Amino acid sequence: MQQEKELLGDLPDFSLLVLCGGKAERLSRRNKPLLPVRVNSHNRPIIDHIINACEGAIDIIISANSATEAYKSRGRVVSDPLSVSGTGGPLVGILEGLKICATHHLLVVPGDTPCLEKNWHHRLLKKAAEDGERVLVAHDNHRRQNLHCLLNLDVAPSLEAFILKGNRSARHWLETVGAIDVLYPQTDMFFNINDEADLKQLL
Repeated sequence: MQQEKELLGDLPDFSLLVLCGGKAERLSRRNKPLLPVRVNSHNRPIIDHIINACEGAIDIIISANSATEAYKSRGRVVSDPLSVSGTGGPLVGILEGLKICATHHLLVVPGDTPCLEKNWHHRLLKKAAEDGERVLVAHDNHRRQNLHCLLNLDVAPSLEAFILKGNRSARHWLETVGAIDVLYPQTDMFFNINDEADLKQLL
């Protein structure tokens, strides 16, 4: 991916949605995206690593149900009532982001993956520009990274219908809408922090 930018040409405008609505039960309910970690010699909150890696967003949207004041300094905050009541999940946050997105493309990133390479998302945007696919999702050569995806706004009705049926699986929804994989040769950038052991690796 290094120095790939010069090969990309014009890329479509996009908004960034960072999913920060989880309960972080394995991290003593601390607000995980706001925890500082060290990546490439930079020590900053996880969410700031993510935003820095996703350069060029026209708008930054943060799906969050707590610590909203801290997130407001970084972008527009959108909450989801279902997650507050304990019955939501990332798809609900994505739907709320789609509802307020100001561009045709929404780049979705979970709020616990601070190791993303700078401009990693250009592969997704380039594929969208070339093929016009509605749903593109990163694949790391081992598995699909379901919550690292690029969505067109016209998938919102499909997602809402899926959720209203009681479904919560991102993997199943991506299969339903025929998501297209975009291959990433480097796998470690999608490392996500789930618990204290993961967190210690980046302190």
